[in-house]
Amino acid sequence: MNTIYMKYIINLFFLISLCTYAQKMKLKKTIPLSKKVSETSGLLWYNKNLITHNDSGDKPKLYVIDEKDGSVKRTVKVKNAENVDWEDLAQDKDFIYVADTGNNDGIRTDLVIYKIAKKDFDKHDEVEAEKIYIDYQDNKIEKKGRNNYDCEAITVYNDQLLLLSKNWLDFKTYIYTVPLKTGKYSIKSKKCLEVNSLITGIDYHSTNNKLLATGYNRDYESHLFQFFDILTDHASFKKIDVSKVLEGVNQIEGIAFKDSHQVYLSRELNKKKIKGKKQKSKEKLFLIKIE
Repeated sequence: MNTIYMKYIINLFFLISLCTYAQKMKLKKTIPLSKKVSETSGLLWYNKNLITHNDSGDKPKLYVIDEKDGSVKRTVKVKNAENVDWEDLAQDKDFIYVADTGNNDGIRTDLVIYKIAKKDFDKHDEVEAEKIYIDYQDNKIEKKGRNNYDCEAITVYNDQLLLLSKNWLDFKTYIYTVPLKTGKYSIKSKKCLEVNSLITGIDYHSTNNKLLATGYNRDYESHLFQFFDILTDHASFKKIDVSKVLEGVNQIEGIAFKDSHQVYLSRELNKKKIKGKKQKSKEKLFLIKIE
């Protein structure tokens, strides 16, 4: 069998497997979100509720969302924090992590991940957080606003924080890890994956070892990414187009597993001009079933 034919067979098999995977995805319901969280950026499923936050411009607040109607049930303020550019949420058994790691211009020197005890979150409407500070060892900004050192996706994976960058310059993603302990860390990328998208959120479900991320391309076509062996030399991913499933132009920012086969996505309010046409999408939640 010649090399060209072999490559054709491999590519065909890969495409068939992706189509099969996509056919097992189903939009179960769409839920309008409260305007209080019109810039929903991170998403978490905790204690049978959704938690979200706005990105830059809001106060340092977490919002507990009713999954039935998208209303805000409760607001928790982080007293010793700022919301410079909150971008994602993560959790482990005892803590909630808030990533103030948005860095569109690539010039921030105050990147921090807030660590909030769940026992405090459950009992109080105002809490204090421990702090995990980070900076990028290899941060070299050639032009303000065109950089690869923005991060909107974190999750807890293998007893550490896993961070994926949102690369405005080359639409790849860098993979970083950060300890769960408070402190100051200078981090360097473990790996680079050519996702050809802007990665905006990630979540990990330990029961089925599934690592899913959200992203969108230059035309705001939404994708899910399932990553495999992400911290190894054999790291790979499947990229699944969900634009048709979600119906329309979507700036999907948050992702949270409800259980091993269902995942919530959050979309922020956005107004864009795509291919010469003005597009507007309201803030919403989507519940997707994945077999």
